[in-house]
Amino acid sequence: MKKRWLGTIAALAIASLAASAMPAFTQTSPTGTVEVTITAQAPAAPCLTVTPNSVDFGTLPFSSNSAISVGNTNITTNFCGTAAGQNLLGSTTPAAGTSGSWTPLSYYPSQSVEPCPAPDRFYLFLFGFTTFVLYMTEDPAPVLQSSGGPPAVFPLGDKVFQFGINMPCQGSNGPGEPKSITATFTAVIP
Repeated sequence: MKKRWLGTIAALAIASLAASAMPAFTQTSPTGTVEVTITAQAPAAPCLTVTPNSVDFGTLPFSSNSAISVGNTNITTNFCGTAAGQNLLGSTTPAAGTSGSWTPLSYYPSQSVEPCPAPDRFYLFLFGFTTFVLYMTEDPAPVLQSSGGPPAVFPLGDKVFQFGINMPCQGSNGPGEPKSITATFTAVIP
């Protein structure tokens, strides 16, 4: 019985040694996961404010064949977008009043501004104090670096422009009556 007892103890000792020498098998997954978060950068966005938001050119005479009647004031555009540079587009409505309207004319580099192109026609313009120019019509068009040049690119911040009107010719409708015009400026990413 002693032998049997010794044999059992020896078997238990060997089994115990074998269990401690072998790696332990536990329940593990064959895969691992990582939670990932990322945010795509928003595209550059244009932004523009214009001050003042209304202009009154007062009472001006009609233009004649020998003299252009001009009214002008300064406006400030603030380019506040997230792009390093923006183009500026401008457009205008016709000048509307109770007796009729005046049609805005564009300036073409191969032509010159006519003092009296035809009755009921006017020029609404935007000039930079260097070379920037835009004669506005009902179709949005970019401010150019110079007459006939490429569109100007404006950096962030303020830019002062001269905003003006060349009055239509004598004989146009509406003497003594106010006319309403809406000029629209839009910043775009080049």
